[in-house]
Amino acid sequence: MLGMRVRDIYVVGVASASFFMSYFSRLAWGIVSAYSSLRPTVVEDGIVFSLFFIGYVVVQVPAGIISDRVSPKYVITISLIGLAVSSFVSGIANTMWVEYVASLFMGLSAGWIYPATVKLLTINFTGPELPVAMGYYSIAWPLSIVLAGATLPEVCTVLGWRWSYYIIALTSIIIASLYVPINVRGLWW
Repeated sequence: MLGMRVRDIYVVGVASASFFMSYFSRLAWGIVSAYSSLRPTVVEDGIVFSLFFIGYVVVQVPAGIISDRVSPKYVITISLIGLAVSSFVSGIANTMWVEYVASLFMGLSAGWIYPATVKLLTINFTGPELPVAMGYYSIAWPLSIVLAGATLPEVCTVLGWRWSYYIIALTSIIIASLYVPINVRGLWW
């Protein structure tokens, strides 16, 4: 992050954290389902994944269009709150049907984050700064894969599978709150 101002680092960091959570939430069920007291079958696991990705894919284009018209700050914040609520519901699910609904809404929420965070970065960075910012931002994707595999089994073993989703919910709320000091144009208030 050589040459970046504190504000630049903050914007890249918050955008990256948001992208991290959208991807981390995608990966969670693949690890957590093995520990779940719901005892999902292979078919039920597939349905959970499919519902997440149906929601995720459906909102990609509208997310880009709306992020162009409305501040990406608001789109991301609302998406993270939706991700928090749906993750919490996933954590309290007592049947696979509830897990299905939570997974669909988790995908619908997470799907807005990538287009909106990319828009946030393009507002804040231009010229040679943009590819550098995008480079740092893109680290969030593989990092989420590594950390999901490194942390979720331990969380499930020590705290129980439901806590994986509670932690995702809490982290999503914390990241959403980090958007408060960013104004509509991505500058500080």
